[in-house]
Amino acid sequence: MRSRTVGLLALALATACGVLAACSLGLDEGLLDAASDSGPVTNVPETSTVVDGGSDAATSGLPTTCATDEDCVATNACLKGRCDLTRSACVFDVCKAAACNAGTCDQAAASCKDPKPYTLRTTTFKVGTPLACGRCIAAVHPYLFVGTTTGIVGYNVANPAGPAPVQVRGLGFAPTLMIASGSRVFLFGAPLGGGPPARMPFAWIDVPSDPFRTSFTVEDTLAGWDRPSGEGTGAFARGSDGALVYSGAAGLPAAAVASPPMLPVDFASYPTPTPPGHGLVSMSGTRFLVQAVDGTGAATFGFVPNAGTAQVSDAGLTVGAAPAMTGTVAAPQYFAQGPDGTVLWAYAQPNVPPATPGAVVRATRASFLVSGQAGPAAGASVDVEVYPAPPPLGTAVTGPIAALDADTALVVSAARESVATQVSVHFLRRQPLGLVPNADNQPRRAVLPIAIGTLVGAAGSNGIGYLAANEAATPQVPANASVYVFDPACAP
Repeated sequence: MRSRTVGLLALALATACGVLAACSLGLDEGLLDAASDSGPVTNVPETSTVVDGGSDAATSGLPTTCATDEDCVATNACLKGRCDLTRSACVFDVCKAAACNAGTCDQAAASCKDPKPYTLRTTTFKVGTPLACGRCIAAVHPYLFVGTTTGIVGYNVANPAGPAPVQVRGLGFAPTLMIASGSRVFLFGAPLGGGPPARMPFAWIDVPSDPFRTSFTVEDTLAGWDRPSGEGTGAFARGSDGALVYSGAAGLPAAAVASPPMLPVDFASYPTPTPPGHGLVSMSGTRFLVQAVDGTGAATFGFVPNAGTAQVSDAGLTVGAAPAMTGTVAAPQYFAQGPDGTVLWAYAQPNVPPATPGAVVRATRASFLVSGQAGPAAGASVDVEVYPAPPPLGTAVTGPIAALDADTALVVSAARESVATQVSVHFLRRQPLGLVPNADNQPRRAVLPIAIGTLVGAAGSNGIGYLAANEAATPQVPANASVYVFDPACAP
């Protein structure tokens, strides 16, 4: 999501953003009222993989952890298991036939029927209420969770063309941040009570391998937070299944979240020794990724190891120039985390250095900036959307970016056909680096008839991408949110 200036965050990040008007920092948007356990779900497609019979209890006999595909064998004929090595968890595809086809499981008979094809844009569905924040969507296959202004709703997305609602119980607050990390989803609320110390609404969902679950119970608590409540907070996935929460105050105090969390939960923060002129933009493994952009639009990156722990130090801090960029960086830019320490990056690129009079946006660009939790910031950037009629510098042309798996990312731009009223969705692949092509070797691309400013978040898991947009209320229709679902393996 784009940066929010909260409390003293501007001091910590002013130089890092430099000429940029937006950075992806994951800060909350202020206090939200407590919400019911789950919000309404409307207009979900009727076709669905899930049928009656799911429960909070895992499907009997299904393995959960794994090291190889052979560890994920199911007796149910509807299920074919494999091992997701990035989180060492079994994943079970439900009635999956050929690529871009999905069937329906008759659970009583444990048999599949009616495989049906789907396309690149598999479906779109309404949530029922707006999303509560720009990082209020999280996916751990085969489930998708969405934080709304009235609570949290869940979907079974084993069939990408037919999401089915699942009940989420036990959440006593409206989340301002949601993070998928490994097989766990973390939820954070705005800190309360002044302080220090303050109290932070905090919850988590452990997502099982069972693809027939129809309800979840959230683990919910008020965590101790050794910072004042008014500083603003952000959070990132940390390592393979943990999280890190940080303050927007100068010095970026940060606290690693135990995994799995143990009650009572207390977040003890440690200041972050960032290099001069750099501000926080993302996290890779247990390292903060920091960035600076100078007046010419040149970007540099650095890593702060062991962030959020007593071992954090500038002793191992490294700083280097942004790699393989053609030209310079301008606002807006977005960052996102992928599996195993990957960091994705999308940004606007001006035709000349941004301080030059008359500078315009030449293109949007994207990168697998960091590959792996020990790797450098060394990923080349590629053009995503090139503008034949370049918009003025500062125009909102980039949107949320999301990892769909270890090798594919969803990238959103304002569409070249109409920067103000349409968005384009592309898919970036790691090897060979470039945009996923169609049969004619042109980039695989979907155009949506919405303004880029309506987008509020993106998520991905198991190769499937989810893009959320908030829709403003009209005299005839209340405010709502739509989720667009994509499978980049499929033709448009």
